[in-house]
Amino acid sequence: SARMHPGISEFPSRAFYGGRLQTSVSATARPVVRALQDDFGEIEDIDCSNRHPVTFLDCRGPERRHRGGQQGHSYANPSQVELVVEVVDRLVDFRDKENVKSCAVLTPYNGQLDLLRKAMADRHADLLAAGWLTLSTVDGFQGREADCVILTTVRSNDAGRLGFVQDPRRMNVAITRARRGLVVVGDEQVLRQDPLWNAWLDWLSERRRRSEVNQ
Repeated sequence: SARMHPGISEFPSRAFYGGRLQTSVSATARPVVRALQDDFGEIEDIDCSNRHPVTFLDCRGPERRHRGGQQGHSYANPSQVELVVEVVDRLVDFRDKENVKSCAVLTPYNGQLDLLRKAMADRHADLLAAGWLTLSTVDGFQGREADCVILTTVRSNDAGRLGFVQDPRRMNVAITRARRGLVVVGDEQVLRQDPLWNAWLDWLSERRRRSEVNQ
């Protein structure tokens, strides 16, 4: 049994659990975070019950090799870090109004985690110290959850290589940590090279179409 908004659990339930992943909460108990809606317009006091809690932001800025620590080389993507910072800033601006209790920024790569730490160190040092904002690898966040999760998938290259971003277990962990809002920042062209990510992107565009029709 999961504790996430049913709109977040729908795809992983189908893809990883044969439809058996049941969420123990209703959509109304996990109100969608309007600050994370992809139009990023003004926040109005409108009924959000039909809004979808998952957002994808396409970001094509190229990846780069990143050296660091005992792990040897890793990958980082400065363009995706910039976009993540924008999303976190917006969330911080509206967190009290939307009663957001926690935010986690996740990535599969230690190199990207280094860049995220540098970007957030001064900007949100108080929120990091208070534990409201967490920066982590996907593997390091296993078994934990947050109201809002922002995932940066990093890989963006002409060869369409995804590396271990396409590990199904890692994907499952990454997209099931959020209780109220999930934002994935990635290169759509590259993600679509993987059948599972391709299915997720198709599911998301169809699901968002449905929620727009219902509004």
